[in-house]
Amino acid sequence: GETVVEVTDVPVAGLIDTVVPTIGQYIASLEGMTFVTAAGPVTLDVAETATAPDGTETVVASSEVRFIQPGLFTRFLRLAVRPEATFFFLVAGLTAAGFELYAAGVGITAAVASTCLLLAGFGAASLPMNWIAAAGAVLGVVLVMMDFQNASPSWRGALGTLALLVGGLNLTTGAPQFAPRWWTVVLTVVGYLAFVVVALTTVARSRFSTRTIGRAHLIGRRGVASTGFDPTGIVEVDGARWRARTHRSAGVGPGDPIEVLAVSGIMLEVGPPQS
Repeated sequence: GETVVEVTDVPVAGLIDTVVPTIGQYIASLEGMTFVTAAGPVTLDVAETATAPDGTETVVASSEVRFIQPGLFTRFLRLAVRPEATFFFLVAGLTAAGFELYAAGVGITAAVASTCLLLAGFGAASLPMNWIAAAGAVLGVVLVMMDFQNASPSWRGALGTLALLVGGLNLTTGAPQFAPRWWTVVLTVVGYLAFVVVALTTVARSRFSTRTIGRAHLIGRRGVASTGFDPTGIVEVDGARWRARTHRSAGVGPGDPIEVLAVSGIMLEVGPPQS
């Protein structure tokens, strides 16, 4: 069952040892208490007696009590100390890293990815993490990226989306105090999928497509494989680089001649030249 504790101004046996209005008075109340440490028992000497002008004696903290505001960098890192924030920065960082693979050169996207992953790491170090769920979320991002790489929806995308949702909703073990808000997890996953479908597709098309409008004219054209295939790779046709795929049995390797057999979206279907 649950224990309900009402707000009180008196100690509660087994729950609240002392009730004081200020931090300084709380420290003074610890005077004379003994605590067991790895180095042995330690008795606190943290208070002294102060005499007021009217002769009244009070026990106060022997040292000045001050609140120190964390530095700007620490406050920046604390953006990720909520479970849903850690999940968001984890997904955003991995997404930006994947986006960088399709962008030309290292730039602002790499900086965004590094910053997001730094925040996600700080959040993970600060929270009671469910590392299996975190690994599932990472796997979900990878599976969706693989589905995008193959340019056709498949079981990978569905499984990746499910892994993201389950991983995000179970990211921590400190429920209910540290349970992620379900709607923020859902919004993060939906945003990630929208980014992959819209932004990554646009960037990939602009980087790997030809300068001409339409792609049907490429069928029957011949070119050269720029990379190996597993089963996708890069080919060069009419001086432009394209993402392409072929059957593993085709045995196409870097430098081998190829022929365009079909066009599927921004992906070419290629094979060895037909005789």
